[in-house]
Amino acid sequence: MEEWTVLRQSGTTLEVLEQNSIHAADSDGGDTNRPDLPARGTVCSAIPMAEALVRVMILPAVDPDELAGMVDLQAGKISPFPLDELVVSFEVLKREENSSCVLIAAARRETLDRLCECGIVPRHVDIDLLARWHGIAPLVQEGGRDLCVLNGVRGADLIVSENGTPILFRSLLERDGLGDEEFGEAVAEELQYTMVALEADWGNPSNARVLLLNDTDAPAVDAEHLAETSGMAVEQASLADLPPLSELLLRRRIESGGGILDLAPSEWLTSAKERLLKKRLLAGSVLLAAIWLVAIGLILGYGAWERSSAGRLARRAEELKGPALESRELQNRIESLEQYADREHSALECLREASVLLPPRLELQSFNFQQHGEVNLRGTSSSSSAADIYTYFQALEKSEKFVALEDQRVSTATKRGVGRVSQFQVTLKLPAREEQP
Repeated sequence: MEEWTVLRQSGTTLEVLEQNSIHAADSDGGDTNRPDLPARGTVCSAIPMAEALVRVMILPAVDPDELAGMVDLQAGKISPFPLDELVVSFEVLKREENSSCVLIAAARRETLDRLCECGIVPRHVDIDLLARWHGIAPLVQEGGRDLCVLNGVRGADLIVSENGTPILFRSLLERDGLGDEEFGEAVAEELQYTMVALEADWGNPSNARVLLLNDTDAPAVDAEHLAETSGMAVEQASLADLPPLSELLLRRRIESGGGILDLAPSEWLTSAKERLLKKRLLAGSVLLAAIWLVAIGLILGYGAWERSSAGRLARRAEELKGPALESRELQNRIESLEQYADREHSALECLREASVLLPPRLELQSFNFQQHGEVNLRGTSSSSSAADIYTYFQALEKSEKFVALEDQRVSTATKRGVGRVSQFQVTLKLPAREEQP
């Protein structure tokens, strides 16, 4: 039978989220009957007691590293298999001043590898009988020896405790087609053999009893016959009153606070870390790819929006081109009218100003006017002296009609019938017209 339990720890409280079981005959070999494990959590599993080698020994009280070396040495002595084929672990059951009661467990790697056939790699591996002990421990006596016989569907197991501390874990026997009476006799014989072996290693206690725990699905062992053959009092309990084995397995792992044995090979943890790293790298790659795709999408979208906006602006500019040209032409016409209406700087006003300022001995011979540009004057003096010409230039500079004088030239020439006379040429700059935007 396969069973599973999902526990959630909230502070010091353990809550059962899911609990179920299936028989091997009901399983089709697939994963349809298996639990949907939470996305996060620790998976624990257990192997049967019959597939593990378990011993309880008294070892010197040493530091943990030295104790681990001693455990490997003891495991090599009691195991029929080479150590490289085994996974060895231990836990300290009881500490005293000069010694420690240590439980040593070993299992073959091929046995542990079968736990992964369902596709789930456990983080911790325990032994089913040790998990049972976690539920049975409150039932044993603090002073004396208890021989706890667990009668199940497949067979019987035995846990022996001394003053509340377990000193023996053993798979007594399998049913293997034995009748109910034959099975009961075989259990009694195995119990007698175990009692003799315990006396050699742990002494003969003054107070001993048998605690018989029957499974409701298995034929019960006769308690009276067991008491008669063992010579000890037999008390009975039911395995059905205990929590399921899978729940006891998790509670033992959580409530112990660490320090219990773990038969999970170290390479499983390495593989789990590698899988987690690959998973995180894959998730990171997917996230980066998603961010990259979003960024590319935004860039392409922005580019398309810019092109669309540029197209709209170009079309709008083309639509406004005609009205803009018409507006510019109209503005030019208005400016022309304004210039035509501007009499302050007209040709007549400029000629009047130039004539009023002209000294008596000077005569204008040429007047060339450009609207809002310049006025070119040419003239002569009745004498060869240029004093009147420079006086005229000074007067023109002071005039408000003109902003500047350029190309001022004075020369002398011989005029027939008159003699030598002075000539002048000057350019008068008019105020520039304001540029329209």
